[in-house]
Amino acid sequence: MELPEFDKKKAGIILGALALILAAALLLNYSQPTKIKAHFESSPVTPGTQTNLIVEVTNILGEDVNTATLTVTPVSPADVLLSQETRNITNMGRDEWRKFEFPINVSPDAVDGTYSVNIEVTLDGETESTRAFLEVRS
Repeated sequence: MELPEFDKKKAGIILGALALILAAALLLNYSQPTKIKAHFESSPVTPGTQTNLIVEVTNILGEDVNTATLTVTPVSPADVLLSQETRNITNMGRDEWRKFEFPINVSPDAVDGTYSVNIEVTLDGETESTRAFLEVRS
């Protein structure tokens, strides 16, 4: 069985096009500034302790926002407990950022592992979400 002849020019064009598509995808993915930055004040933590989830929200819409909503929801609510899950944000200026703290209580019965918390921000009808991860170790 004979293999077809390799055309270097066609291969170069195909590779160039793939590189251009990959570069465009990376640029779109990483050039958009995020509205949400989140981390736990302490991680890892031991079962039965408390830490704070720190969430920073930035208005990147290019205009003032009258109302926004920040919602934090634990994926395993029996092991990671929140006292308040929703905060309303009012009168947020263009490019303004605000910092919020959510007390997180880890159940004394929580097993070792990584727990996640969903974080969702809605600014003038545009919603973005992310997750923060908390490590629990005995």
